[in-house]
Amino acid sequence: MTRYEQCRIERTKLIQARSALGEMRYYDINTVASNGQTQERQMSLNDDFHKWVYSFKPSVKS
Repeated sequence: MTRYEQCRIERTKLIQARSALGEMRYYDINTVASNGQTQERQMSLNDDFHKWVYSFKPSVKS
């Protein structure tokens, strides 16, 4: 159980950090919404992140 909790805490930290970075774009005055390349890259990063989050299979050890 301790191993599971350690993994869960690490994953939660990563998810929270990712969320904070995503929210920072609303405060960045240098962000250009019409820049297609930046938007396309962000979508690719989001896809990779979603695959990582939703495909995670915790190991079961007794």
